[in-house]
Amino acid sequence: MTFHDYLKELPLDDLKLMGETLDVKSSMISRARLLRELPIQMLQPGFIASLTASLSARDRELLVAVMIAGEHGYSCDATTSTDGQLAERLFSLLSKGLIVGRWGYLRSPEYVIPSDISEILERQFRTEILGQLETDTKVDSGMDTGSLAF
Repeated sequence: MTFHDYLKELPLDDLKLMGETLDVKSSMISRARLLRELPIQMLQPGFIASLTASLSARDRELLVAVMIAGEHGYSCDATTSTDGQLAERLFSLLSKGLIVGRWGYLRSPEYVIPSDISEILERQFRTEILGQLETDTKVDSGMDTGSLAF
């Protein structure tokens, strides 16, 4: 499902929270306006990259875990987790629109990334990972000028 498809299923209060988080402002926000403007804002070039750049390392790890789970969904119940901040981290990713929640198998909460956002994140993380691998390869082969011995 796309980001817009998931938005259509959300109640107005959740849409308003996401609108506030993503800076879609107006004195009178309607459901129709939020459904129109949130995807426009979210899918702007570079917007998702700026959102992920502001995430903590733990939030990024959680986002990658949800991304790897794919369409099956990342099943986790924050109330039974040993990580005391899992609920806050999930809420942060939810309110930014990077993940969406749904009821999964046996009515347990699952988190997924809409397909259009997932494509953007995959390209972004692939570039970051390849860049890191390139840097690691240069350092390992002695091409890093800081590690050269004279």
